[in-house]
Amino acid sequence: MGSMGLKKPKIILRKEWDALPPERNNANYFLYSRDIREVYYSIVLHHSADLANLVQDPKAIIRGIQEEHMRRGYGDIGYHYVIDRQGNVYQGRLLPVRGCHVYRGNTGRMGICVLGNYEAQELKESQQDALVELVAWWAQYLHITSDQILGHCDLNATACPGIHIRSFLPLLKKAVKNKVNI
Repeated sequence: MGSMGLKKPKIILRKEWDALPPERNNANYFLYSRDIREVYYSIVLHHSADLANLVQDPKAIIRGIQEEHMRRGYGDIGYHYVIDRQGNVYQGRLLPVRGCHVYRGNTGRMGICVLGNYEAQELKESQQDALVELVAWWAQYLHITSDQILGHCDLNATACPGIHIRSFLPLLKKAVKNKVNI
């Protein structure tokens, strides 16, 4: 999948973080039948809301999130991408599969989770850069406008993605709009 003019971000693949295979027969593991460019219209940001595990290997944290989501019946990790504290981007749920990250509102919405608790800590510059790069690339490829780059709290009654990601959202939208001309 290419996006005109922007370089695709480096993505750490599922096999590189030892992802479990998804439960494909799970009702929450819904495979879209159309091209993803006809399905996705929004990108939703989340945080893992956890400070305790930030000293651990990010791959282990992501695997833990996947295991918890599977225990909850999501069929796989609920997010399509995860960004660690160093700004590395990890592949989560495959994009042809509907996410499981917004209560009653997953269809057509890509989920990106940033590891950490952004009620209590600020985004690092590396995370900001990774968000701009990843969101801009997908916004251009999927023709998503900056007004459809949202925080989880814009869709559900929650503090997610935390005050510091929410305060970064206007800057993210502006940076994406400048990169992509949307």
